[in-house]
Amino acid sequence: MNPQEDIRVYDYVGGRNTVPMSDRYNFDADKLVNSGAIFITPAMDGDPNSPTYKEWLDEDGSHLITLYNVEHSSPEGWIRKAITKKSDTSGWRDNLIGKLYDGKYNQILWSLEKLGIDPNDMVIEDNSLQENINRIKEVMGLLDEGLHDTSWENDDEKITLIDLLNATEDIPVVDISVEELKPHLLTWDGDEDEIRKIESADLQYPILIFVNDDGNLISIIDGHHRAQKAVRNELETIKAKIIPINSLPENIKRVFKHMNLQESIRKILREELNKPSEKEFEKAINDVKVIIPLISHRILHDKNMEHNEENIAKLNKILLKKVKEGDNDILDEMWELAGSALMKNAINIITFYTK
Repeated sequence: MNPQEDIRVYDYVGGRNTVPMSDRYNFDADKLVNSGAIFITPAMDGDPNSPTYKEWLDEDGSHLITLYNVEHSSPEGWIRKAITKKSDTSGWRDNLIGKLYDGKYNQILWSLEKLGIDPNDMVIEDNSLQENINRIKEVMGLLDEGLHDTSWENDDEKITLIDLLNATEDIPVVDISVEELKPHLLTWDGDEDEIRKIESADLQYPILIFVNDDGNLISIIDGHHRAQKAVRNELETIKAKIIPINSLPENIKRVFKHMNLQESIRKILREELNKPSEKEFEKAINDVKVIIPLISHRILHDKNMEHNEENIAKLNKILLKKVKEGDNDILDEMWELAGSALMKNAINIITFYTK
């Protein structure tokens, strides 16, 4: 998106409505959550001036936070903490667009564009129309897609399953743990058509899995029915091709760029969940304070300065500020001087908190 061409409003102004209801997409809250465009979270105090800032509130309300909000928020702000917890979408399913001010609606459009998702794919479906379409497809023998029919699109680019197979033909087929796939599976409980597909799935063909640069699973890109069959049959392993997403040709990576962005969001969530608390950080600072004078004496010695109380106090203050800011050089020297595992753990906490 070119910021110079973006004339939409994203903030809140009471009474303003730059996007009439008749012009809005009738968005499905669950689809938006599943796509990563929005997050429904429990209520949290988002007022920086409040004594309970960033604390969860004991009330039934929830926040609708957009990817736009996340991308434009401070790493230390309440939004990054709020999205670490999920809340039920039931309060947002009925007349979602009627509950959104114009800026929030535009934030959702921005988020979908960032993910490369067509807003039309996020609207509430007319079930009767979809059933008629599926019935016509079934009569024409088109319901089960083939190698060329299975495809993915992003903007004006499109690739088929055969394109993906050709690009990954040198990647070997391996046996992977079915247990590891369970958190990533789609479920179709009660859908008789999908259950029939699961029962007829052929496990001789490998499923296709995207992984990130660290080898962590991003998504099952093809083979959900086969994976479900393996789970239902209580198999320990299944054949798979493990595809590093960033190793793919550029045209294919562009089509799947939304997955990389979603993985970045998940990384933010993992880091926020594991990040030390402010209390742990303050304790770690107190633990390492005893090392600071040692570094001060070293600096005074190296610069041939007098080792008096005034110089040492001044240097201690400067060094403490650098430690709180996560200065790598100072923390590295502290690590070398640390004489215990407790002290080194405190340095690790400071490093992680300030990174």
